[in-house]
Amino acid sequence: MPKSLTTQPGRYLHPATASGPRPGDFPVGSLKSRAAARALLANRKAEQLGREAAEFGELNEFELAYCEGFGGGARRQAIQVARVLQASAETWGPLLETPEEIRRSRAVGKIFGELTGGRMPSDGMEEKRLRDLAEEKFLAGAAIQSKEKRTKAQAVDVQFEE
Repeated sequence: MPKSLTTQPGRYLHPATASGPRPGDFPVGSLKSRAAARALLANRKAEQLGREAAEFGELNEFELAYCEGFGGGARRQAIQVARVLQASAETWGPLLETPEEIRRSRAVGKIFGELTGGRMPSDGMEEKRLRDLAEEKFLAGAAIQSKEKRTKAQAVDVQFEE
C-alpha cells in the first residue's frame, strides 16, 4: 500500500506515492484514460477500507447497518457512535434497534423526506400523517419486492423441473 500524507491524526490525503497509470497519461476521453481513472478510484476505496479495517477491525452487523450510506469521515463517526451505543446497551440493557430495523427506519425516513421536500412539518398531526403514509409506501414497496423475488424463484424452479 502506498504511503499516505497525513495532516492530522486519523485524517489522510491522497497517497504520497502514486503507482500505476494515471488518467493524464492518456488522451482525454480515451478508453485507457477512463480505465486509469476507474482504477485510481478503486485503489482509493481499497485504501480507505484498509485504513478502516486497521482502525476498527471487523465490523459487526449492527455497525455495518449503522454506517451504511455514509462515506469518509462521516462513516468513521457513524462507526464510533455505533460502538458507543453498543457499549451503552451492554450497561443499560438491550435498547438497540436490530440491523433490519435500522435499514427500515432509514428507508421510511427517506420516503418521508421525499414527501415533505426535506422540510419538517410544523404541525404534529401532519407530521404523523406523513410518517404513516411513508410507512405505508415502504410496506407497499417491500410487498412488491417480495412478490418479484417469489416470481423469480418460481421461474427458476420451473426451469430445473423441465
